[in-house]
Amino acid sequence: MYTRGRSLMEKGQYQDAALCFQQSAELMPHFKTYELLGECWLKLADYPKALVNLAAAATLGNRQSRPLYLLAQALVGSGDKEKAIEILDKALAVNPQYASAKKLRENLAPGS
Repeated sequence: MYTRGRSLMEKGQYQDAALCFQQSAELMPHFKTYELLGECWLKLADYPKALVNLAAAATLGNRQSRPLYLLAQALVGSGDKEKAIEILDKALAVNPQYASAKKLRENLAPGS
């Protein structure tokens, strides 16, 4: 199901991909599965579902910066910019060179 979900995601079929990732997560929970599931919901602008799955990915994916970055994006989408900044700071502590995280952090800085 994971592989099928990735294939569907590459085709932009995020709703179908999310269903595959959900089934995959039920069979074998893994941070990358939750990350991609959350990314699908993020692409579909379903921020509550994105937040739940990306928080799981960030928790399970210890020392991974991408789930944190995606979680910050979901927080921005849901209107919680302050928490997004906090999460971006964590992502940048893991990977200070993460260009996308740096750019988003700069855009969210007070006065931007």
